[in-house]
Amino acid sequence: MASSRTATRQELVHLAFPPPSPPPPTVTLHRSISRLAPFSAPPLPHHTVNFATMSLPEMPKGRFNIVARIEGKGPKETEELAQVLKRVVERANSDEEPNTLFYKAHRSAKDPNVLLVYEEYDNKGGSVAMDAHRAGADFQQLFKLVPTHTNNVSIEVFEGI
Repeated sequence: MASSRTATRQELVHLAFPPPSPPPPTVTLHRSISRLAPFSAPPLPHHTVNFATMSLPEMPKGRFNIVARIEGKGPKETEELAQVLKRVVERANSDEEPNTLFYKAHRSAKDPNVLLVYEEYDNKGGSVAMDAHRAGADFQQLFKLVPTHTNNVSIEVFEGI
């Protein structure tokens, strides 16, 4: 009789969030279709985020999610990122960004220099949600800190199934 084993939290996190590969200040951004399965489809083509111009590729039309994993250079840099991120979260969940449906930031229990951001938007067929989000002063400050305060950042966009 074969025995079954339940995956540990650490194993699940490693599967869901493998270590990012690109060095800063470039961030890998790719789109994939989220699915509940023990495997995943290969990611769609990668895109580059240009921190000098704050240029991100066009986001999906309609509802979508973003998962960002931010690895700070050290405790001081990570704390500064976290403080700015708290203000980004507050604005994103306010009436100033009505098409941001959910925005939450977390710090890794295993590595306090790792931050995870989970976002849900509805672009209503255009780019209204991301335009409003990117226009925030705190988001712009966070975006400008990334090249000097992070070792790695990975951003993945998910579309509903």
